[in-house]
Amino acid sequence: MLESQYLAGRDDLLESMKKVPFLRSYSDKFLRKILELSKIRRYQAGEVITREGEDDCLLYVIQAGEVKVFKSDEEIARLDAAGGTFGALAVIDGGPRSAGTFAASEATCLA
Repeated sequence: MLESQYLAGRDDLLESMKKVPFLRSYSDKFLRKILELSKIRRYQAGEVITREGEDDCLLYVIQAGEVKVFKSDEEIARLDAAGGTFGALAVIDGGPRSAGTFAASEATCLA
């Protein structure tokens, strides 16, 4: 995985964030706060993004590529739309990951 620095001051990313359905209604001020806490992560095909049962509180927004979601070694979803999200449950309940994910192709995510 390649990971950027935190994205504070990256106003060039505001327009692409506004294309994400659940972020469309947020003001630029709020989007800047999200960027301050975010990094861009790039994964190679087959690389693990999250592991089921792992403690991690990141929410991921797909920028490009395809992600597979697995629970108990069974594929339960495939996400390939820019703006698609995964990892929200761990953010909401604070518990361990209920499923694992890996990059089905080269994938770029906002984390």
